[in-house]
Amino acid sequence: MTEGIEQKAVQGIGRLIWRGVKRLFRIPRPTWQQQALERQTQIAILKTGSDSDLQRAVIEGDKLLDFILTHRGAKGSHLGEKLKRGRALFASEESYRAAWEAHRIRNLLVHEYTRVNSAVCRKAIDNFMKAYKGLGL
Repeated sequence: MTEGIEQKAVQGIGRLIWRGVKRLFRIPRPTWQQQALERQTQIAILKTGSDSDLQRAVIEGDKLLDFILTHRGAKGSHLGEKLKRGRALFASEESYRAAWEAHRIRNLLVHEYTRVNSAVCRKAIDNFMKAYKGLGL
């Protein structure tokens, strides 16, 4: 019976030591703004690639717009709702319209399986960048 108590005590002490070690070497989590900036950089890199990279950049750009709007407090079950309800979060009407235009291109790619040429994809990515700037990123 004492073996069970001793074993539990050793396990408890081990857990306490492990927690202390984890605290010592804790790497701070990046803020949502830092995460968004990193994702924005990845999208800019994709913009310089092939046609499939451009299409992926548009899709990732849309995901990032959703991420930013969510963290800025826009409510909705999908990005369209968040855009409608989050209009006041944008610094200008131009950046708000740019967000909608880019989202529309993404929907063509994803929902209607339309082949979108590289110039249209680049314009959509530029519009996402305007939208991010208008949201304070």
